[in-house]
Amino acid sequence: MGRIVKKKLSDSVLEELGRMVEAGELKRGDKLPPQDQLAAQLGVSRPSLREALRAMASHIDDIISGLKTYYGGNGQECSDERSEV
Repeated sequence: MGRIVKKKLSDSVLEELGRMVEAGELKRGDKLPPQDQLAAQLGVSRPSLREALRAMASHIDDIISGLKTYYGGNGQECSDERSEV
């Protein structure tokens, strides 16, 4: 029998926001509703929503940082992988 792992509510909020993006309910450039409205729509408290948004922002920062490392921050590719000519 597998062990049941308790999931944080903010993780569920992140998953739902991701689902909304994939379903086209949220599109690039869309503004999120005010926190109190979005929290009510998702059926969670504002602190849980804020925690999820902070995690999302942190994840985006990690992605951007990785891209800057890969592309050198100036648009020129500078990955660690060597290409053979």
